[in-house]
Amino acid sequence: MLSALKNHPFAVEAFFDESIVLTFAFPKEQLETLIPEALSLDTYKNEWAFIAVAVVKTRDLRPKGFPKLLGNDFVLIGYRVL
Repeated sequence: MLSALKNHPFAVEAFFDESIVLTFAFPKEQLETLIPEALSLDTYKNEWAFIAVAVVKTRDLRPKGFPKLLGNDFVLIGYRVL
């Protein structure tokens, strides 16, 4: 069930009002346990790995083709181990 929610079954439309992305460096050994063995971290000087956090303020988020009246405003937050 949860895997079905990862991909939208339909296109969405929104306007991005503001966004900020913060990236933090950690010793790669601290982050290696957070990713599957099949993946590898992007590193700097083979010592540092990264976590990025993005905050995006959206306006009128709705299924594509629907009127703006049916849209909602959201602040979306996501992260990625790089």
